[in-house]
Amino acid sequence: MNVGDRYFGVPRNTARVFTTYDFQNHELKGLKLGGGVTLRDSQLAVNTAAIGPPASSSDVNINGYTTVDLLAAYSMNVNKSKITAQFNVNNLLDKQYYTGGSFGVASAMYATFGQPRSFMGSIRLEF
Repeated sequence: MNVGDRYFGVPRNTARVFTTYDFQNHELKGLKLGGGVTLRDSQLAVNTAAIGPPASSSDVNINGYTTVDLLAAYSMNVNKSKITAQFNVNNLLDKQYYTGGSFGVASAMYATFGQPRSFMGSIRLEF
């Protein structure tokens, strides 16, 4: 393997930024809003038919992708306990993407699909 060769399934660049804001004023105290973006560069699919170092001429690129996530939460104190209700949306734009894959021999071909848009709610009780 030479310096600078890319390994299969490893993107050259990956970045994720996620932030939240907790409201402090009286009317909205307890409300939290947040959002984030994940960026992932292209990666090489595994060529199961080729023997040789990574990044050979028979390799296939899996496209990079960007996803957007959001959250909203509300917390309140009840006696000595704290109750938090939260709602998350992952892959808000419903981007179809692949996180990995293999090709070359029919019995070893696969693609790993990324998570479609999903919604999740939760309630947490701290006492």
